[in-house]
Amino acid sequence: MGRVVTLRDTESRHERNLTRRSDARPWTILCAVDRSPGSDRALRRAAHLARQLNARLCVLHLIDVEKPTPLTPEHSERTESLLTARLETVSRILGTAPSLLVRRGDAADAIAAVSEEMDADLLVLGPQRARHHVFTADTPARLLRSAGRPVLIVNREPKGPYRDLLLAVDLCASSARMLRTVNAFGLLEGTRATVMHAFQVPYRGMVAQAGIAETHVERYALGWNVARFRELLAYVDAAGVDASQLRILLEDARPLRAVRRSVHRTRPDLLVLGTRAHTGIRRALLGSLAEDVMREISCDVLVVPPPVRSSPVGEHADPAHAPAAQIH
Repeated sequence: MGRVVTLRDTESRHERNLTRRSDARPWTILCAVDRSPGSDRALRRAAHLARQLNARLCVLHLIDVEKPTPLTPEHSERTESLLTARLETVSRILGTAPSLLVRRGDAADAIAAVSEEMDADLLVLGPQRARHHVFTADTPARLLRSAGRPVLIVNREPKGPYRDLLLAVDLCASSARMLRTVNAFGLLEGTRATVMHAFQVPYRGMVAQAGIAETHVERYALGWNVARFRELLAYVDAAGVDASQLRILLEDARPLRAVRRSVHRTRPDLLVLGTRAHTGIRRALLGSLAEDVMREISCDVLVVPPPVRSSPVGEHADPAHAPAAQIH
């Protein structure tokens, strides 16, 4: 059975930012946009979040590397007109003008570089795009690996603050980091939040095939589910989140299918999950739940990756100061 173990005492620079609600440095949100309509949605969501968090908002406009250098007068005029209209919209929401940067080049590389320069707390993007757009289908996944900062993919038109959240938890350090991040951003305040955990009862199929009475099989499964439910409550509490305000949902399925089911069941405005630091062959073989979710799920998706740093002992050496769960 799994059990919650320790609280870690050290933290990365970005994770120190997440605990900083009242010091002199404000939150910083970086919203990366191109000329696509989806970027309008992302920008409006970023503006609403900046207002909610009293955060500094920076808009990064990216220019396709395939455009001629210098830009033609016609293209420059269209871009300037578009940016002016967008900044006016943001200013109306915020009550102040955001800062603006313009960069040419690969989207993931440019966003990662700027986010490091300004020590951004949150990166906001519009929907993933097909080829021939500045943002391509692999931009968010590359950005998660290179920037090491939370990435919000805005798929839907903003209609006010997020009200229904679905938090996918797997009892690893990545989920503890995700819970702390969501809590620090204040996204759990005044919302209906569900913690979803994919859990398949060990050996249930073998027990059922052994000819044991169904009532005993169900009792066996119930025992495992109750134990895992209690473990989730303790895990969430250790991450600094009030579990009594959350709905706990156990899905009897593998992770991606469990996410699909729970999204269909709860109809969230925002799905949140953490990612682990897989590299090399392990990453190629296992793939990434976050990448599959970002491709498939139509609601907004917030992904919290591990900080970008090398570690000789992997995921559980992450410098976060929240619980790391180990399954025995």
